[in-house]
Amino acid sequence: MKGEHGIAIRATIVILVIAVSSFHLASCLS
Repeated sequence: MKGEHGIAIRATIVILVIAVSSFHLASCLS
């Protein structure tokens, strides 16, 4: 349970980081 919960949290953090970085790149390019 703890292992799966940790993986879910890490996956969510990774998705958030990718979304924020891609949004930052888009705003910088435009």
